[in-house]
Amino acid sequence: MKSKTKFSKSTIAMTECAIMIALATILSLIKVFELPWGGSITAASMLPLVIVGYRHGIKWGILSSVIYSLIQMLLGGSTISAAFLPGDDQMKWYLAVIMVLLDYFFAFSLVGLSGLFRNKNKPSKSLALGALVGTSARFVMHFLSGWILWGAWAAYFFEGFDETTGGSFGKFIINTFDGQMLACVYSLIYNAMYMIPEILITVILAIFIGKIPYISKDIE
Repeated sequence: MKSKTKFSKSTIAMTECAIMIALATILSLIKVFELPWGGSITAASMLPLVIVGYRHGIKWGILSSVIYSLIQMLLGGSTISAAFLPGDDQMKWYLAVIMVLLDYFFAFSLVGLSGLFRNKNKPSKSLALGALVGTSARFVMHFLSGWILWGAWAAYFFEGFDETTGGSFGKFIINTFDGQMLACVYSLIYNAMYMIPEILITVILAIFIGKIPYISKDIE
């Protein structure tokens, strides 16, 4: 009887994880806002993975997020393959590997950390805290990737920013920072443009989703 109960829980977990991975993938294709150099605000695509982490714990959350990261790699296949193409204007192979790890594997896999606060607070609060931690971890990975790999584009980005907005914010940043610090500021600002809204959307929805009885109840 004991083994039957464990099998039942595992079956429920696998089924829910598969559904949530599929839902997260579909929602990731619905882009509310997309930046020209990559990165977008989606229809709360991280929320299904956050729910998995809360419902079934970090183990299932990380596993589901890893599978989701692999799916995102396939969907971004043209970008990834271009990074590995030979030529003087292409990335060195180890930089391309770093891009894959930071922008895809680690960035999305760490969303599974949403299970850290499972059963430690009220469901809505636990889910919201988990959403904040998981999506913030993703933000950190994109930030590191932007800093390490794309910092050379910082001046170009800020110059274009001023041309688009008609302001002088970009000029101020360029005159204030240089070198690695400019690259750091660039990556922070660029990735914050889509990740901060994505984090807020996910956390706010998590608060409401956590009040749904099915989400908050223990697995039988």
